[in-house]
Amino acid sequence: MKKLLSIAFAAALTVGVASAQETKPAERDYFIAKNVTESIVKSLTEKLALTKPQQDSIAKHVLISAKQETDILEAQGVAIKTKREQQEANLKARTAKVKTFLTKEQLDKWAKISKEEEEEEN
Repeated sequence: MKKLLSIAFAAALTVGVASAQETKPAERDYFIAKNVTESIVKSLTEKLALTKPQQDSIAKHVLISAKQETDILEAQGVAIKTKREQQEANLKARTAKVKTFLTKEQLDKWAKISKEEEEEEN
């Protein structure tokens, strides 16, 4: 599932950056974060059959995380290694928070999907 979130985030970030290049920096950052949030929530909803309250809760926390991620990517003078470490920590925190909104059945399904993705990766 970590890979799923990473892929969803990367895809949404790419689309967001391409779409937001003509906007002001603050507007662009919000636009990118919102696109990332929508993509992740949509993907999780399709795969885990999230309820509306779960979608809303996850969207709120993913939006905050995506904004932080955007800030990390745009930070000047920070080494690439440091950026990567910050991104990984942010992803772990986001994943842990998302899991708090899932039911036992959804967590089991999440674990199964994550394991399958890990096996495909290796």
